[in-house]
Amino acid sequence: MPRFIYNLVLLFMLMNTMMYVPAVLLEDRYDGAMTSVLAGAALGSAMLFLFLRLYRSYPGQGLPEIMAARLPKWVVAPLIAALGLLWAYSGIQAVVGFTVLISRFITPDIRPFQLLVFTSFIVWIGATRSSKTVLLATEILLILNVPIMAVIFFKAVGGDYMNWDAVRAVANHYWNVPTFRGIAAASFVWSGIAPMAVMNRFSKRSDSVKYSYILPAAGLFLLLASLFIPVGYHGTEGVTKYIYIWITTSDALAMDFGFIERVVFIFATAYLNLSLLYGIVTWHMGAELIKSCFSGRPPNLDEVRTPAFTNVLCGLFVVCSFAYLSLSHENYYFKEAERWLMVRLAFELLLCAGAVFLLRRKAGA
Repeated sequence: MPRFIYNLVLLFMLMNTMMYVPAVLLEDRYDGAMTSVLAGAALGSAMLFLFLRLYRSYPGQGLPEIMAARLPKWVVAPLIAALGLLWAYSGIQAVVGFTVLISRFITPDIRPFQLLVFTSFIVWIGATRSSKTVLLATEILLILNVPIMAVIFFKAVGGDYMNWDAVRAVANHYWNVPTFRGIAAASFVWSGIAPMAVMNRFSKRSDSVKYSYILPAAGLFLLLASLFIPVGYHGTEGVTKYIYIWITTSDALAMDFGFIERVVFIFATAYLNLSLLYGIVTWHMGAELIKSCFSGRPPNLDEVRTPAFTNVLCGLFVVCSFAYLSLSHENYYFKEAERWLMVRLAFELLLCAGAVFLLRRKAGA
């Protein structure tokens, strides 16, 4: 089980570029972005370790079971349902956002609506599988895609067109007061513990997450890389001219001796896999959390047959994806992602208060 925790945390760390985290921070590059990164790193890491301790204290139980045994149902049901909807909506944002991006840069002759039929169907199929299948799929896809992303990141850092003076110009603004939206964006990098609300059902009392101190450092490295690399390639002013800053940055890179010269195609393929995987994880988590609010709906841990109720919930997420695509536009995606990041942080802080209460109750028992 510990390796699956690392897998989920790593997935969320890599997805920060698709969830508009760099774009939000770059809006405040002169007004508290650096302090927001540091504050977000500290807060995100603290919440990560707090939830790790909570789930280790209740092995074999998901968050719904932990709360249902110790809190009244009228408190648990709305809270768990809201948490499920929150993360399901995040999956919708990721799937729709990347569908539009692929249509814009890779397949301009195919309409986003048509692509969404393909992407949402894949996510629906994956999200309705058992929790164990989702965990194993996460591990396999990360093994296939993380080396590609590592090559792209290090190639970008060592590129001839990387302007370190621009990076220093932004980094020097470390004395400004952090903003709430900046902290919310930065802390998302350490939100990979969220799926454990469902996946902790597989944990055992003997499980131990070794070397967990690596997670804050790894997250901070990826966050700074996703923030500074676009600045180095586009400059301190040009970096805010693009909605999809990382897809544009990857298009500035080339593999001189590769089979595919333009890095943008490699980057888009890797992030297509990660975006679909993120959608699968968040929709599965959302469906399982919402399902737990209804009696007689046991979790699907390792069953071959998918419960009909899970199919219906994920089908509703597909319908919401088409509605989100039809009723909004690209600038709206950015603003909505910014609002979602702030709501997520507020909700996770509320859950942290609940986690402290549960841990104290456990200690006093």
